Amino acid sequence: MAALPSQEIIMIITKILTSELFVAACLLLIFWAMQVLAQILFKYGSEGTSMRWWLGFAAGNVFGASSILLLMKLYTRMNPNLALALGAGGAFLFSQFVLSWVFGSRLMVSQWIGLLLITAGMTLASLDLSHQ
Repeated sequence: MAALPSQEIIMIITKILTSELFVAACLLLIFWAMQVLAQILFKYGSEGTSMRWWLGFAAGNVFGASSILLLMKLYTRMNPNLALALGAGGAFLFSQFVLSWVFGSRLMVSQWIGLLLITAGMTLASLDLSHQ
């Protein structure tokens, strides 16, 4: 099998990186990361003095509020109902996992079931993604 010329490889990579699905996936990943970071900062701030509380509150809102700009970008790239379902659902799922890992809390069986149901809901909501 002959190797692809470098120009063709660059064209293929460019096509992938500029595809709507790839851009939307990147926006979702960044949105989720910012939401998780906001939740960590809120939790961190809630465990201390008044100064620590305000610091956690302010820093958490910097990431949490600015992540909404990414959600608004997602609204322009996909069905807004789907964007919200994937954005909020994924942010909640990742926040639960990361908060339990960072702060050493254990998820109860009922919480695991809830997380599985949210995952199922996100999956069902995105089944028609290929038709849009």
